[in-house]
Parts: sequence; structure tokens; C-alpha cells
Amino acid sequence: MKFNLIKIRLSIQVLMVIGIVTSLVCCQPVNYQSADHQTQTIAISDAIADDATMETYIAPYRDTLEARMNRVIGYSEQELLAGFPESPLSNFVADLLLSEVHQDQKETNNWQQPDLAIINVKGLRAPIAQGKITVRDIFQLMPFENELVIIELSGQEVAILFDYMASVDGDGMAGAKFGIRDGKAVQISIHQQNLNNDQTYYVATSDYLANGGDHFDVFKNAKTKMGTGLKIRDLIIEHIENLHSQEKVINSSLDNRIYHVTK
Repeated sequence: MKFNLIKIRLSIQVLMVIGIVTSLVCCQPVNYQSADHQTQTIAISDAIADDATMETYIAPYRDTLEARMNRVIGYSEQELLAGFPESPLSNFVADLLLSEVHQDQKETNNWQQPDLAIINVKGLRAPIAQGKITVRDIFQLMPFENELVIIELSGQEVAILFDYMASVDGDGMAGAKFGIRDGKAVQISIHQQNLNNDQTYYVATSDYLANGGDHFDVFKNAKTKMGTGLKIRDLIIEHIENLHSQEKVINSSLDNRIYHVTK
């Protein structure tokens, strides 16, 4: 029995020594030598011939995409530019969002009908030119995959929203009106009714702003947000197509929905 215990102890000691030696060997730095290699610089330029096989594969997709992007969907009576405190372009987009949601509300009844719409001028990345309008023009105007979201706000939160908009000299808005005095929103009305702090209002906007983008923190902290599944760019395209089907052209103007109070 004693002999067996000695054997066991020796075996343990041997294992410990092997473990220590192995760990020391493994932890030693290893110097790797790179194998011989050759490099070649290939300049990317028009001198490189097109790959005929790849071109044959890509051409049908490219041609289909080009045809879709170049499709004329309507006409504008004037060039629509973005600006502050309001602008023809931001008024046009905000108005159509409000009207398109009203129309879809009647058909689907999947969300609360909004009282007003807010769109950020910074998100309108290109003007709408005078004359024909193509799908490509709207992708340039709205290159983002933003979804339309409807947010529930109290009257007090709407006042906070408009105060923020006033502090940055306005933004895109429909369904409401307010003045800017000393960086604050004054004389606020929604559909020609004075703002009621105790009333609930529903605001249509982009998911980007709904998540607090461009410092719209009042949206980020809202308790209720309803996704519509509608892409804002698609709504713009559909709205212009609807106008065109009625032989109408785009026409937008300033109407003092956001204005500076001088007295």
C-alpha cells in the first residue's frame, strides 16, 4: 500500500513537471519567418477592359433599374427649394405626408389619424426641379429608407416640440402654425384651433426623428409610437403620381405656417 502511494505521488510530481515545462515552452515567443512572396500593383482605370461575361450578367439588371429610375412620374410648376423657417419644398413634403396618411387611414384603419406632420429640412437632400420629375429625382430628394411613424403627444409636449423647432428657426411642418419670438414658439394653433395643453395630438413623422434624430428629444421620450410600414419616399412618389393621373402639377408656396414675430 505504501509503495502504491509512493508511485501515485511520483506520478503526480511527474505530471506537474511536464505541465510546467509545457507551459514554459508554449509561452515562449515564436519567431515566424514569412515565406517568399511577390506583389503586383494593378491601377484601376479605363485602360482595364470590361469583362464580357460579367457585363452580360449585369446588363439586364442595370437596364431594368435605369428604366425604373428614369420613369417620369409628374411635373412641377416651379423649382422647390428647402429652407427656414418654412419653404416650398418642406411644405410640400409635410403636406403630402399628412394627406397621404389621412387617405390610408380611411382604407386600412391600422393607425391613429395624425393631426400634424413634421419632416426635417436637413433630410431633404435635393430640390425638386421645375419641369418633369423622375423616380431618380425623388431618390435624390429622399435617399433614406425612413418609415412613417405616428407619435402620440400631449399638448404640453407639442409646445415643447414647437419650442425646439423655433430654437432652430423652424422646420418642415403641416397641420399647424406658430410664430417665433426670441427663439420660442408663440401663437400656436393646430388646424386653426389654439393649442390645448390637456389634449392629445398625433404627429406623423419619420422613424429617424421619432428616435430622437436631429435632437427631437420630445419624440424619443414619447410613450406611444405607431409604425405604419410606409416608406416616406414611396409616399412622395405615390403622391406625385396621383397628381399626374389627375393632370395636376406640383405647386407649393409659403403660407406663413411658421413665421417670425417682430413685435
